[in-house]
Amino acid sequence: ETSQCPLRQEGSPLTSGWYDSTPPPEVVEAVGVAPEGAHLVASGLSTEVVETILQSRAPSTRKLYAWKWILFTSWCGVRQLDPVHFPVGTVLEFLQARFATGLTHSTLKVYVAAIAAFHSPLGGQSVGKHPLVTRFLHSALRLRPPVRSRVPTWDLAVVLEALCKLPFEPLEEVSDRTLTLKAVFLLAISSLKRVGDLQALSVAPSHLDFAPGMAKAFLYPRPGTLL
Repeated sequence: ETSQCPLRQEGSPLTSGWYDSTPPPEVVEAVGVAPEGAHLVASGLSTEVVETILQSRAPSTRKLYAWKWILFTSWCGVRQLDPVHFPVGTVLEFLQARFATGLTHSTLKVYVAAIAAFHSPLGGQSVGKHPLVTRFLHSALRLRPPVRSRVPTWDLAVVLEALCKLPFEPLEEVSDRTLTLKAVFLLAISSLKRVGDLQALSVAPSHLDFAPGMAKAFLYPRPGTLL
């Protein structure tokens, strides 16, 4: 029997533009864990055993899987397909449709994991371990590799402002450790040196000079250190 999943009254996820948004709590709670454990119960396991097995996933993961399952069953419903019992070609067509909208490899993997949690095994193995599914995911990764941002995720202005307050100021009252952390950070951010370059510097008397009036300090690398 094809499982039915509740959807928002204002429209299908195929037309409402909320395909991969945060799962609405009322929708996820309506699905619950019954569909996920249905095939486990059908295999002969008791309800108590199934409930214990389902606790292997964090509540947030279970909600996310339930939401992805809702989206998959909605896609199947439009095409009059059974979301529980289907050939591997069905899940591949669904993944291709999701991939065509710009989804990345990591998001597609979540879909596969969610479908595998609710779906009956294919040929005795999980949907996620089917050779064609794994090849599809590998291809998706090659075609759309993750983009790594070169822009820091932190705000330099916020950090500099914090360094002007407790526990980094006033300098006469801060500990040696706190002062060292502040000095190292300011040196790193102002010199743009690599970690190896900074490690080569030394505050030993033979490698440290001060300008007249102690207005500036000059650090020199240790002998034998390659910069």
